[in-house]
Amino acid sequence: MFKTTVIDNFLNDKGLLEEFFNNILHGGMKLSFTNAGANSKTDSFTSKEDESNFFFPCIYDLYRKINLIHEENFKKTNSYIYRWHLNVHPTGYDGDFHVDSTTNGLPTYLYFVTPNWEPTFGGEFIIYDDNNLAQEVVSFVTDRLVIFNGARPHRGLAPTRLSTLLRTSLAFQTKLIDKKGVDND
Repeated sequence: MFKTTVIDNFLNDKGLLEEFFNNILHGGMKLSFTNAGANSKTDSFTSKEDESNFFFPCIYDLYRKINLIHEENFKKTNSYIYRWHLNVHPTGYDGDFHVDSTTNGLPTYLYFVTPNWEPTFGGEFIIYDDNNLAQEVVSFVTDRLVIFNGARPHRGLAPTRLSTLLRTSLAFQTKLIDKKGVDND
């Protein structure tokens, strides 16, 4: 198990973030409503793009930089980043409880995209314990990367009514490979 890590000013490229965010708003990224399972309510928009294609602007830069962190800190886990996932939350659409991995100790890298976010807009990210009680809360801050155990239940909160912005985040998820190079999660 590892401790949740928060890195601010991760990409430190305001222009790239604004271009990516505007691309989402103006239909450049195909989105659909999603939920966490058959019994859950619709909670956000999510990308319909090929999540194994890391060659979108911004996603590629993030993947490259995150992969360096992953190789340095999680080499012994025999895992790799296999997908990215875009979440877009409008006001009133909190995310559902979910996990990103069934393997304890594999990281998820969550990056907060929305430019010009204010603390009063909400959008916090919550990690829960095994009893589904809030264990860690991370404020949504533009250009922040959160590295956490993807097997922990978690969810993102929607913006408050004070915000006219969409809460957008990119998650990079990992999975195990065995010694023969076969996916194992």
